[in-house]
Amino acid sequence: MSQAGDDKVQEEQLLPVQDTQLQSEQQQQEQQRMERRQDDKRVDLVTALPVELGIRILSFITTPKQLLRCGQVSRRWSQLAEDDSLWRDLCRTRWADKVDHPLELHPRVDYTNMADELSVREIKALLRRRKADMRGCIEKSDMVALLKRTTPAKSPVGNWRPKWKASYIVAEIDARRVVITKPELCGIKWNFRFLQRWSVEQNMTGEFNADYSYDSAMFEKPLHWRFYGDTIQVEQYPPLRCLRTKDWGWVLTNDYVVYAKPGASIREAVEAVAEARNAYAS
Repeated sequence: MSQAGDDKVQEEQLLPVQDTQLQSEQQQQEQQRMERRQDDKRVDLVTALPVELGIRILSFITTPKQLLRCGQVSRRWSQLAEDDSLWRDLCRTRWADKVDHPLELHPRVDYTNMADELSVREIKALLRRRKADMRGCIEKSDMVALLKRTTPAKSPVGNWRPKWKASYIVAEIDARRVVITKPELCGIKWNFRFLQRWSVEQNMTGEFNADYSYDSAMFEKPLHWRFYGDTIQVEQYPPLRCLRTKDWGWVLTNDYVVYAKPGASIREAVEAVAEARNAYAS
């Protein structure tokens, strides 16, 4: 058989294969066109709705983890998930049973980069909780400057925004802090009991003053207190270490006494002491 005849036979054998490949490519292209048309018909309901309704839908989310995941869907979802009203609602739910946590912006947040976003009322509330001296602060700019100056030492570091989201995150971090500050310690009467005399009714209080004096009806005259590392020591008595209760309250304790803030449960304070001792023992 001649060379021309061989080429013709090979070409006839390849035609069915090429035709099958062409049909497959056409089917794939048609499938892709159909998928694009389907995508065009899909509508992101949250994005399509007005902002207020989109936020209303996201308000049914009950955990910060879920809200953060929603913020990863798209840029639009991320903007909606950052809304202050959503994070304020999460704070309300989370702080409902926590000690010293009114529904206000958290005082330990560093507001240096977002102070201009705060209202005068919010700034005053923050300065009040930081026990800052606001005398002489007339203009908002004066209050903002004081707010920046009174940022608590060792505040949690992070570029969290907006303000209520930052408050939620800082509150969670701060709940694990076991070093009490002077403003948190002073100016209130702490309830305390002797651990060895738990069965005896005890209604005793002690007050740590800002001038480092300590007052209690147990003593005829004021005693002296000081910070001793991460503990608090009154005169020569064993230092008091700081613990936190489940409701984020403060407990001061040593091997002999336990202190709790007014309104807090002494029994819960003792339970916190027992848990801390068990954890240390294990």
